[in-house]
Amino acid sequence: GPMQFEVVTHRMESEFSTPVTLDHLDYTMARRTSKDDAPILDRRPGVEVLQRSDGALLAVFKGAWHVQRTQQEHPGITLEPLVADLG
Repeated sequence: GPMQFEVVTHRMESEFSTPVTLDHLDYTMARRTSKDDAPILDRRPGVEVLQRSDGALLAVFKGAWHVQRTQQEHPGITLEPLVADLG
């Protein structure tokens, strides 16, 4: 949670004399998407496409409404839910 970021910020500043600035982003939902669908998603309001270090493309949304609206307007678009691997 937020406390973890505060700890990292404090350690970076105190141990490495490195100033840290954190920006809060308004995204609340994420879905895996495809390379073909990324340009469509990137043009939509309330959506941004990001690439993870493993190359996976993630569409992040400002809320459930944005996900639902995108699925309604583009029924064939790839939006796979993310599942955490706790094992």
